[in-house]
Amino acid sequence: MSNFNNLNLVGSHNKLNLLYSIAICRKLNLSYEDINKVINNIKGVKYRLECLKEKDGVLIYNDGKSTTPNSCKTAIDAFENKIIHLILGGRNKNLDFSILSNYKNVTFYAYGEAKNEIKEVLNCEVFDSFYHAYEA
Repeated sequence: MSNFNNLNLVGSHNKLNLLYSIAICRKLNLSYEDINKVINNIKGVKYRLECLKEKDGVLIYNDGKSTTPNSCKTAIDAFENKIIHLILGGRNKNLDFSILSNYKNVTFYAYGEAKNEIKEVLNCEVFDSFYHAYEA
C-alpha cells in the first residue's frame, strides 16, 4: 500500500474526502500506485483553505468562500489549535458570530460592513478595509 500524504490539504474534512476518493478508486480497481500519483498532488479548491504563501515563517491561507460563522469554524478547526490570525468581515448578514468566541488560539480582525456586528461578540481589532487588517 502507498503512502498517501497530501501536505497541500489541511483539515480532517479534507482528509476524509481523500479517504472516500481512495476507496472509490480501489472499487474501480485502480492501483495504489496510480492513486498515489494523483492524491499527493491535489491542491484543493481555490478560496477554500488555499495556502497562498509563507511570509516571515507564517503560512497565509485564503478561505474567502467561508462566508458564514459555521464555515469559518470548520476552517479554524482544520488547523487543530495552532495559533491563528483571522481576518473576517464583509457584508452584514446578521449572522451569529458567537460560535467563534471560545477559540483561545485565534486573534480576530474585523473589517467591512459587518465589523461592528462582529466586534459585539468577538474580542477583535476593527479596521476599515481588508488591506488595513492584513497589514496589521
